[in-house]
Amino acid sequence: MKTTLRILSFFLILSAFPTCHLERIDSLNEDCPNPPEADFTLSTTEISLGESVTITNQSDPDAATYAWDFGNTETSDDFNASITVTYNSAGTHEIVLVVTDADGCSATARETITVTNEVTFSMVVPGLGAQNITPLAVSERSADKQIHCIYKQGTALKSVLINPLMPLAAGELKTYTPDMTPLKAFPASGGFVVCGSKSTTAPDEFGKVAFVTDNQGLSVESLSFQYENGGSFSITNGALVSNSEIVSTGVCQEPTAGIGFARHLLNNGALVTKRMIKQGGTTVGNYTGISIVEKTGGNFFIAADSRESGQKARLVQVDINGDYVNSLFSLAPINYVGKIIRLNGDNYAVIGRDEAQNVHVLSVNTNGQITGQRNLGLIASGSVVDLIAVDGGQQVVVCGTKSNKLYLAKFAISSAAFTWETTHNNPAVPANAVSGYAVFIASDGGYLALGQYNNAGQKELFLAKPMRSAKRTRVC
Repeated sequence: MKTTLRILSFFLILSAFPTCHLERIDSLNEDCPNPPEADFTLSTTEISLGESVTITNQSDPDAATYAWDFGNTETSDDFNASITVTYNSAGTHEIVLVVTDADGCSATARETITVTNEVTFSMVVPGLGAQNITPLAVSERSADKQIHCIYKQGTALKSVLINPLMPLAAGELKTYTPDMTPLKAFPASGGFVVCGSKSTTAPDEFGKVAFVTDNQGLSVESLSFQYENGGSFSITNGALVSNSEIVSTGVCQEPTAGIGFARHLLNNGALVTKRMIKQGGTTVGNYTGISIVEKTGGNFFIAADSRESGQKARLVQVDINGDYVNSLFSLAPINYVGKIIRLNGDNYAVIGRDEAQNVHVLSVNTNGQITGQRNLGLIASGSVVDLIAVDGGQQVVVCGTKSNKLYLAKFAISSAAFTWETTHNNPAVPANAVSGYAVFIASDGGYLALGQYNNAGQKELFLAKPMRSAKRTRVC
C-alpha cells in the first residue's frame, strides 16, 4: 500500500511540474553541445540470400569508438570507411551504428535491409576443367537445396553438387561408369533419369537407361537391350511414370527405322517391354522418337522427328504397352523436336525448331491438335532447347540461346505474351558464347539454367540463377 502511494505521489509531482522531464533532457544535452556525427549509407536496401551489401561509413572520423551491429549476429568496432557484409538468412535486418567521442557523448544511426529468400548468380562452374563438357540437366536437391548438375564430359557421365550460397566453392564431383553414351537426361523424383545407348559392332546398338540419385549414386543401370532379331535401339528421351517405371522412346531398326518404346522398373532397372511402334503390323513412318510425356488415362504422347529431310515432326499416341493408339499429328512448323511437356489437364506444349533454326513453342490439346504457337525469335543449333510449365501450366519458361547468350523467357500459353526475357553470359569474358541447355524451377520460385560456355573452343559448364522476376542476377 505504501509503495502504491509513493508511485501516485510521484506522478502527482510530475503533473504539477510538466516541464521537469524536458528540462532533464536539455540538461543532458548541455553536457554534449557538439555530439559526434553518426551516419552511413547502403549500396542497396534489398538483396538475395548469400548476397552482400556495401556499407559506407560517413560518420565523424575522429570519434573514440564505433559500435556496429549488422543485424546478422555480426558486430564490429572498426571505423572502416567501406564495409562489406553478407546475409545468409532471409527477412528484415536492422544495421545499427553507435558513435562515441572522447567525452562519452554518443550518436546513433540506423538503416534496415531486406534479404529475400532467393539466391542469384551467373557463372562458369569452377573445378570441372574445360574438356568437352555437354550439359544434360539441372535440379535442386530437396533435402538441403544443393544444386545438382549432370553432364557429359567426353563420353563419361558426371555430376556436381553446388552450394547455392557459395557457388564458387568447389562442388562435390562424381563420375559414373554406366557403360553407355548418354544422350539426354531429365530430373525426376529423387534424381535424374539418363537415356542413351551403347555402341557395339555396327550397325547394332543397345538402348540403355540409368538413374542417378540425389546423393550422386547410380541406383539403377539397365541391362543392355536390343530387339530379338538383332535390330538396334537408341534411347533419346524418357519419362518417369508414378515413380515406379521409366518409359522411354528413341529409334530402332527392325530392320527399317521406326519409333522405339521401352519400359523399365525403377527399383532394379528390369526391362518390362520394348518394341517398335506399329500400326497393324506396319512401322509408323520413318521417324525417331525424341521426347515422351504421359497423358491422362495412362497413354503417352511421343514427339518424333522424321528421318527424311524436309519433313515436319509428328506426334503419335501410344498406350502403356507401346501399342499404337492414334495417327501421326503434324507438329508443323517444327522439323526437329526439343521436348514435349504436359501443361495441365490434357493440355501439352512442344518446343522445337524449323529448318531455318527458328525456335517455336506449340500448344497441343488431348487430340493432338495444335491450339496455338509462338515463334520465339531464337536461333537454335540442333535442338538444344528446354521448357518447363509454371503457374499451374498457364505459362512456360523456356531455355535456349540468343545472341550467343543463355536465354530464358517466361510467357503465357493462352496469349503468347511475354512476362519477361533475360540473357546471361560469363561476366568475366562477356564476348564468349554461352548456350542454354536446360532449366529447372527452384524451391524459392526462381529458376536454375544450365548451359555450355565456349572458352576459346573449350567447352565448360555454365550455371545461372536469376531472380523470380529475372530482373537482376548477381555475377560471380
